[in-house]
Amino acid sequence: MKRSESEQERLIKQYAEKAKEEQGEIVALLAYGLGIVLNDLDDDPREYLIDMAWLPASHLDELGLSEGHARSTEARSTEDGSWAGIAYLRGRRSLIINVEAFYLEAHRQLLPFFLAQSMQDTVIEEVREARPACPVHGHPLNPAATPSGSLWQCPEGPGVWSCAMGSYHEASN
Repeated sequence: MKRSESEQERLIKQYAEKAKEEQGEIVALLAYGLGIVLNDLDDDPREYLIDMAWLPASHLDELGLSEGHARSTEARSTEDGSWAGIAYLRGRRSLIINVEAFYLEAHRQLLPFFLAQSMQDTVIEEVREARPACPVHGHPLNPAATPSGSLWQCPEGPGVWSCAMGSYHEASN
C-alpha cells in the first residue's frame, strides 16, 4: 500500500513513541551513541541540525518508504533486533540508518563509529563544509573503529591527528 508522506510521518512518530515505551533501553542506547556523534558533527548546538526517530526495522516495509524519500545507508534489514533510524536534517527526512542487531548485542562500543560512518557524508552535504574538520588540514576527519572505541582521525593517518568521538571540540582547541 502506498502511503502519503503525512501518513508516513504520523506512523513514524507512532512507532518511535511505541519503541521508546516498549524498548526504552535500546532506544536510549541508540540515542546515546548518536549524541556522541552529534556532539562532533553539529558545530552550533543552537542550530538543531539533526533529529532522529528510532524504530524497529521491521516497520520499514509497512511505512512504504522509497529511496526517493530518504537515502538509505545499506540494504534494509528486517532481522529481529535490527533498528532503523530515520534522520531529519533541518526538519527534512534525509537518511535512513540501518543498525543491525549485532551492533547492539556484541559491538556496543563501536555504535558511535557506525553511526558516524552512516551519516557524516549526508551532514557534510547539508552544511557544505567539513564536519568534523581536521584541525591540521581542514578536510573531514574519518570515523575509525579501534579496540578501545570510536575515533575521528585525519585521513593521512592516526599519527597526524585523532581524538575520541564525542571529544572533538575540546581536543581541537
